Amino acid sequence: MTRPFIHKLWVEKSVKSFSFTQSIIDRLQVSTEYIDDAEALWRQAQNSVQARDWQGHALLARQRGPFLRLCPGTQKHICCLYYNLDVAAGCDLGCSYCILQGYLNSPLLTFYCNLDDLFKELEQKLASPRFFRIGTGELTDSLTFDHITHQSSHLVTYFARKSNAIIELKSKNIHI
Repeated sequence: MTRPFIHKLWVEKSVKSFSFTQSIIDRLQVSTEYIDDAEALWRQAQNSVQARDWQGHALLARQRGPFLRLCPGTQKHICCLYYNLDVAAGCDLGCSYCILQGYLNSPLLTFYCNLDDLFKELEQKLASPRFFRIGTGELTDSLTFDHITHQSSHLVTYFARKSNAIIELKSKNIHI
């Protein structure tokens, strides 16, 4: 399986000044275009007749919803109270058996860059005395792009200081 090279980067202007955004731009050093509205680009990618036209394109954007969500579980089963931490969406691996192939409506790889909001949300949620098991692998292979984002180091550093939570970083990739 060949991993497509990211050759086009779209950056939502609302995250342009973030150091996390700039570090990704600096690492990639590819054609970069700044846009006002990530949602318009998502719609354009979703409506594209050829999803492969978007291979190698990535978007740096603001997470508009919550980063941390309770796993929806499976109907008629007891929920394990697992939490999903949405740090990105999309994957370049293209595994035919993966649920992401049919679940995500956009071929565009998206990295959420508003880390201050992510950690603020985590602080509020983890203020509870209960124990939290949190994973990053629902909407993406959470380590396949770590060589570009270095996001795992931010997450591991944060969770190392927490006694009531663990983070699970999952990947099918050997390039970690």
